[in-house]
Amino acid sequence: MNIALLVTLFAATVDCQFTRKKNLYFMGLLPYSGNSWPAGFTLESAMHIALDEINSDESVLAEYELKMVTADTQCNVGKGMHALYEMLHDPPTKVAIIGPGCSQFCIVCAQAAPMWNLTLISPSCESDRLNDRSLFPTFFRTAVPNSFLGPTRIAIMEEFGWRKASFVHDSDASFSQQVDVWKELMKSNNMTILSIEVFQSKPALHIRSLKDEDARIIFTACPQDMMVKFICEAYTLGLYGPTLQFFFPRWYSYDWWKQTECPEDHFLAVIDHAIYLGSTLQNPTNSPSISGLRMGQLQHMVQIAMNETLSPGFDYMPFAYDAVWSAALALNLTSQTMASIGINKTLDEFTYADVNIKELMLKSYYEVDFMGIRDRVTFSQDGNSPGIIGITQQIGKTREEIGFYHASLDDTTSHNIVWHHGGISWRGGQKPVDSVQRVIKREFVSSTMYFAMAGWAALGMVQDVCLLIFNIKFRKYRAIKLSSPNINNLVLIGCFIVHVTVLFADTDGFIFSPKIICTVRFYTLTLGFSVAFGAFFSKAWRVHVILTQSSKLQTSKHKSITRDVVVVPEVYACVSQFKTYFVGALYSLQGLVMLFGTFLAWETRNITVEALNDSKVIGICIYNVLVLSLVGTVITFTIKDDINMMYGFISCLLNTGTMLTASILLSPRNRGFVMVQAALVARVVKTNYLLAAYS
Repeated sequence: MNIALLVTLFAATVDCQFTRKKNLYFMGLLPYSGNSWPAGFTLESAMHIALDEINSDESVLAEYELKMVTADTQCNVGKGMHALYEMLHDPPTKVAIIGPGCSQFCIVCAQAAPMWNLTLISPSCESDRLNDRSLFPTFFRTAVPNSFLGPTRIAIMEEFGWRKASFVHDSDASFSQQVDVWKELMKSNNMTILSIEVFQSKPALHIRSLKDEDARIIFTACPQDMMVKFICEAYTLGLYGPTLQFFFPRWYSYDWWKQTECPEDHFLAVIDHAIYLGSTLQNPTNSPSISGLRMGQLQHMVQIAMNETLSPGFDYMPFAYDAVWSAALALNLTSQTMASIGINKTLDEFTYADVNIKELMLKSYYEVDFMGIRDRVTFSQDGNSPGIIGITQQIGKTREEIGFYHASLDDTTSHNIVWHHGGISWRGGQKPVDSVQRVIKREFVSSTMYFAMAGWAALGMVQDVCLLIFNIKFRKYRAIKLSSPNINNLVLIGCFIVHVTVLFADTDGFIFSPKIICTVRFYTLTLGFSVAFGAFFSKAWRVHVILTQSSKLQTSKHKSITRDVVVVPEVYACVSQFKTYFVGALYSLQGLVMLFGTFLAWETRNITVEALNDSKVIGICIYNVLVLSLVGTVITFTIKDDINMMYGFISCLLNTGTMLTASILLSPRNRGFVMVQAALVARVVKTNYLLAAYS
């Protein structure tokens, strides 16, 4: 009987203890559905593990039983606000908010929560906007803020010697702020931003822009569903391969390649060996948490709760666990403070109008300091906790942990990267470069081309000299004299000078500098043309009167691309800052001269003295020069980057035109002179023969 009494008394005591526990409710705002990030079930599984540990720990909120009421926000601001207002309207009263899950809704919710004197702690909201305590005074988070991703990106770039990169991001402020931080860090580290693409609805435009900029290192910050479209279009347009390195947010689903926008093999071809940056579930020290639970044990328990499936949000599972413990410890400190300062009220009596408890909760959060499941948890004045940025890599259809970056609240620029499991694996076994290496290779006119054209020019010069000697020697003979030998000599001298132009070319080992070559070619061509055709037309003018007037060097570049090296042939060309005006004036002047020559040829076409009538010769020469000039102008625009073709073609035109001019002008005169002299010789021979016969 005594034993039965004792059992009855013990049962009554236990029942009394249980009935004394009062319920405290958390409001869980999590994304269970939607296309963006349905991680609610994974996060809730970790939270319930923490709640069970807290409720069984007599040193934490011993008088209370913690429970959580959840609602689906779908990572949507409208859906989330509807869920928030329903939770506020419906009983029971919630003492704090755990969540939200996505930054877009988190920004709105964190602004609204102070109106109901609620504190909130998020395991996954990473937007840097949430650092503003004037807008979000009651917001805390165990997730690593995006501002820590900026130093991580810079650290990785410095690790591998990359100095140039591009960024693709969504227009939402939570993503664009990441870019603002990155831009400042790029500038302070003297790095170059090749392109920043604000991705909205048409990825093809942005992909073509990245290809035009030859982007090799590409960071991204977009919702997963938008990035899926980008990846599929990147495959179509060829923006993938061993020369590129993509960086994606770590919170993307592990199996996000199982999408429906394009074939899986196309998708995997683009994201293979991509790097993911973000909050990590790894604990570098592998130390136990406040409850004695280790990371591996928590992972195993969550996997069992999720039926061994790797659901979205798995990387944020430890942050959810630490968020519940942080809120519980803050409530525990608040309860102790209320008792110590004589507030005759308990936590379960909290109402949404209770400013005092809210203020005590805020103070308690700043005093929280415990060993979480992934690292030590404390909170700074902007509500952030120290964190670790995990680095994972896509290898085929799986992701592998390859390192982490220890983000410090006091020093967000320290480059503390720790690699493990061999670090990054490069596609094709070779690290991509941030831009192609440009190797400048000076190009010269080939020796074969130069000697061929110079030899041709030399023949033309020999022709000019021979004709000049002939003109001088026989200038007093009537046939030569009537054709104005002095003017013909000037024509030949002009042709000779034009041939000299061909002898000056940018060949390897040439004794003159490119600047001297440019200057000589310009003056010899201009002077030779002016002397030859000026003298030519002055002869026609004389007959008409009798019968009736800066440079510099430029590099022309043409790319020849291999995987990581661009050979840039360097070709010297003669240009001037006043080239347009000077060439226009020169062409106009020479054109007027040729028009005037055409006029003189037309005016003297009816001269009966053959030695004085050069109209046909002038017409033929003008026609040759005009045709060769037009053909040369058109073709040189096509081959201007090929130094050999350019030199050979121009030299061919100069040699052809000049030799034709000299031959057409003087050969008939010399031929006539020879025929006259031959006739005279024949007459003398015949006369001598007759005299000899009669005598």
